[in-house]
Amino acid sequence: MCAAACWGHTETVRELLAHGADPNLREDHGAGRSPLDWADNGPHPDTAEILRAAGARPTPTAHPAP
Repeated sequence: MCAAACWGHTETVRELLAHGADPNLREDHGAGRSPLDWADNGPHPDTAEILRAAGARPTPTAHPAP
């Protein structure tokens, strides 16, 4: 999910969510950025909007994307 959000693959994010993927599952075993963090920093507003609609929340201490 994070990779798809990072690259703005909106349809992939949509499919993952449709099949039960967690929109808040962070990368690096939960220690990294969330899919929404990546979409917002992309910037990929369409992807971010889909994630928000699915209940995604930004990571409170998210670091800017490299």
